[in-house]
Amino acid sequence: MLTGDWGSGKTYQWKQALERSTRKGAPPRYAYVSLFGLTSLAEVRKRITEEVMSAIRLPGRSDTVGDAIEGGAIGLKPMQILKILPVIPYLGKLESLAQELSFATVRNAVICFDDLERAPSTLRLADVFGLASFLKEERNCRVLLISNQKKLGNDAKDEFSTYLEKVVEETVDFAPTPEEACVVALGAEPTAAGKLLAERFVRLGVSNIRVISRLGALADDLATIVTDLHPNVLADLVNTLALFGVAHFIPRKDFPTVEYLLEYGGEEWTKYFHNEKKREEQTEQEKRESDWDELIEGYGYSETSPLDKEIYVGIASGFFREEAVRTLSEDLSQRIDAGSRKASFDAALHRFWWGVGDSKKAFEHLMKTTMAALDQIATSELYSVYEVLLNLQGKDAATRLLDQFIAANQNRLAALAPSEHFGEKYDATFKAVLEAEVARLNAPVDLAKTLDAIQFNRGWNPEDLTTIAEAKFEDILPLLTCANDDKLFARRLITLLKFGERGQTAAERNVREQTIEWLKTFAETDPISALRVRRFLPEDEIIPTDRRPRGSP
Repeated sequence: MLTGDWGSGKTYQWKQALERSTRKGAPPRYAYVSLFGLTSLAEVRKRITEEVMSAIRLPGRSDTVGDAIEGGAIGLKPMQILKILPVIPYLGKLESLAQELSFATVRNAVICFDDLERAPSTLRLADVFGLASFLKEERNCRVLLISNQKKLGNDAKDEFSTYLEKVVEETVDFAPTPEEACVVALGAEPTAAGKLLAERFVRLGVSNIRVISRLGALADDLATIVTDLHPNVLADLVNTLALFGVAHFIPRKDFPTVEYLLEYGGEEWTKYFHNEKKREEQTEQEKRESDWDELIEGYGYSETSPLDKEIYVGIASGFFREEAVRTLSEDLSQRIDAGSRKASFDAALHRFWWGVGDSKKAFEHLMKTTMAALDQIATSELYSVYEVLLNLQGKDAATRLLDQFIAANQNRLAALAPSEHFGEKYDATFKAVLEAEVARLNAPVDLAKTLDAIQFNRGWNPEDLTTIAEAKFEDILPLLTCANDDKLFARRLITLLKFGERGQTAAERNVREQTIEWLKTFAETDPISALRVRRFLPEDEIIPTDRRPRGSP
């Protein structure tokens, strides 16, 4: 008997072993019978007979009965067909006798019974074991049973245990390691995408060959779509493919669900901000989600993006919407490239100040990486290089660098403002030039853009929070009442209600309080309004829907 989990490759490995044996000599008479869908022992016997007889070689010929039938070599001439038509109604009566006579030919064969756990209740495993024993003892057949014992029903388990020792001589538990499963499913020399996928499956401890093979094909499709983008794009996509693929195809309690992953790190992901509980205070579901969080974090997954969701759509449907994946991947590629340029600058700056290698090369590398990352670095970081140029090449060179920095950051106004939050000190000329540029570009505050940036970018940038907190509420209110989209209204309202939840400043807490007061005022206009906004109000602030409107008799 060969046992193992679904998808572990039991049947595949058996067929590979049989094929290797066949190449060494004459193929045996062989019957493969899946019990899935067969409702009686008679159907099992009939299937065995069909398989064995089709493998019988015709005398004086190189082909088998099955080959001859499929190729049409065995047939009747028109006049022969006319002669047997009158007796066709009587042939059905001979069917059972014919089947018994045919079954008598089943001798000295290799018989494989697969999917024992999928046999219907009308087909008792005791009868299957009895047939296997008969074939072995009386017909000199070699019999293999393939099963996933973990999926047997209670009754089937009892029968299985009762007859296992009596009938089965040897049991092999097929449990390949993730590394072995990846070699079987993806090949000994997989594609670039296959190698990335194999690494993820080993990390997740997945050894389901069927799933690995299916996701391997999807990984190659992704590689084709993003072939000319930053190499890390494919790595990121495969990372998502493996995580969501396992959740979709191999759901289990100790692994996050697809629904959980789709919302992971989303805009409603507030549990990291407040209300964290100790382990002993958590419900069973909260404990399970806590374990999922550890698994996700250890795997190296941070937040579900629109691109991640698009990858899951492809997993569920079996194909990717190429245009959507490509567009989102190009955006990711740009962000990865920007991060890579910034990381190179950071390394070069550190090497310049803390290294003892070739000084000329260190300086040239610093300047090269600085120019490449002008649109990514902060003012304080630029100033470090500005001072180097000021000392080594003079004021003109330093001024040119500053001008190039300004030109590269016309759409990044915050980067141009010299920050002194951590005690930074700047050259008077450097600071004056930047402040003049900021003053030139500074436009009236766009409250709508600022509020939406907090929600959509999920940054909770302190400067954005301060801007909203310092604005008059009558200026904020039109952002709600004039929102031309219901979803936009809901997102803006939820953002305003989150102000002050994490012990922020008094001004920021006041934003939440004023928002609640406005909701309460709206709720008091009539019972329907109270019902509509009730879900947004704290429990102690809910207005009863039976309260009369203001000014009513």
